[in-house]
Amino acid sequence: MARAEAIHIGNHQRALEKNHEPQLKVKIDEPIITGSLAENIEAIQGEHEEISSMYPSFIAQIKKCHGKDFVAKIALLSLIWAMDAEKVHLTLLQFASKQLSNKEDRNPENFYLCRVCGSLVYEEKTPEEICPVCGHDSYFYSKV
Repeated sequence: MARAEAIHIGNHQRALEKNHEPQLKVKIDEPIITGSLAENIEAIQGEHEEISSMYPSFIAQIKKCHGKDFVAKIALLSLIWAMDAEKVHLTLLQFASKQLSNKEDRNPENFYLCRVCGSLVYEEKTPEEICPVCGHDSYFYSKV
């Protein structure tokens, strides 16, 4: 999910640049993954906070301040994709937590990341459908 978060940052950065805010640029490095599976699953609360409070607050603020300006639409799209991808992340983390509790395991090689919005899917083979979050073609999925 670290790579998904990097995609969200990149999308938010492009929205800021379109809004003429390049001074807020964030350096995006290859994500560093640390901690055990159990420690990383603790991110469930953070994902829940993002989708229930953080992103809805950002979206409401942009709508209030910028209405339907074109630049606002870019920012809103970035935030909505991130929020919807976080919903998927939360579901996957909850499932992984349940599996960990039951001492089950999922094949870690069957996860695919949408390089456009950061959504993840678990499939036996490369997804053939469009991304359910951003609607981009399955070409944009990469195995993680």
